[in-house]
Amino acid sequence: MDGQDEWTTSGQGMADIERINEHLQARLLSESRADVNAVEAARWLDERGLLADRKDRPGQSLRRLLRAGLIAGAEQRPRRPYGRWRIHRAV
Repeated sequence: MDGQDEWTTSGQGMADIERINEHLQARLLSESRADVNAVEAARWLDERGLLADRKDRPGQSLRRLLRAGLIAGAEQRPRRPYGRWRIHRAV
């Protein structure tokens, strides 16, 4: 099962992923930012009610989506386990 199938069968649909991507990109654009780290982006999504974040593991819910390749503009550096995730403005 690929990450996309796993995500859609875990209670979230692709429409939710589209809203998440749209919000992240719109926020980056409105703040004139080139990128954002995963923890801050997860906070944005939690504040908007698009993706609940865990207080004990900030960013974990979003990192699942990042690893599955579902977030536009995502990049992990270094490209290996435990690398830091960033989301770049794609528009």
